[in-house]
Amino acid sequence: MLGGYGDPEAGGLGYGDPEPGAPLLEEGYGDPYGALSVHVLSAGTLPHQGGALFELGGLIPLELAPYRASITRADTGAQVFFYSGRAGQGADLYPERGRLTCFSPRAAASTYTLTLFYGAGFASRIELIGAVTVAPSPRLRPRYALARAFPSLYATGARALTDRPIDDASTTPPAPGALEGLIDAAALIIGGLGTGAATLTTAGAARGASAVSVEATLGFGEAGRAWIGGALYGYQVTAPLTLTLTPTLSAPLDAGAEVLAHAYPA
Repeated sequence: MLGGYGDPEAGGLGYGDPEPGAPLLEEGYGDPYGALSVHVLSAGTLPHQGGALFELGGLIPLELAPYRASITRADTGAQVFFYSGRAGQGADLYPERGRLTCFSPRAAASTYTLTLFYGAGFASRIELIGAVTVAPSPRLRPRYALARAFPSLYATGARALTDRPIDDASTTPPAPGALEGLIDAAALIIGGLGTGAATLTTAGAARGASAVSVEATLGFGEAGRAWIGGALYGYQVTAPLTLTLTPTLSAPLDAGAEVLAHAYPA
């Protein structure tokens, strides 16, 4: 172990030695590991069906690449890795302009610790406890429009919002088929532009009620407008899976009713 700059007790191996006789952990002057720091640039909530763009920033030296990033579930210890999104790269990540860009894996809804691995054999790591939350994926209207664009003989998955049962994301979803996966990915990109979020109610609500329970609020924003039962309401997300409406409901709602985000400005 190199105790400092030019430490003679380490066998004469000092700072900048090109060929040390044994691997050294440089913890003294110029230590590249000590310069590494990382923070989350993306939103801390990810959809449980995966495929969301995720970015990390900070001091991320190219010399320590490749990196790998994972999320570990706090209660079960289940661990999954992010994907690079680059052909042939798998989970290996390389910084570009001081950022690491990757795509989220499929995972059950929970709170996760984010871990960034680096160095020889990915033996070194930085952990950000509770940095990531996985929540039920938003249902995106563009996803169903894309699915309906193909003839019915193609395996596109659900072609309408109500074709899929409500998924509370309590378990990791199965991987989709090739075409269905492409449609899901395209819908996430379009949804990332702030358009097309949709969800379903998980319980009925009486006429005059001010709150509705939904399976997911990803893509809705903290406040906005939404179409519910053919009427347009203002809403606020007042709990993770609750929308509080203005005005109150003009007609009763059943469980499984569509809630469609209104993408246009007031």
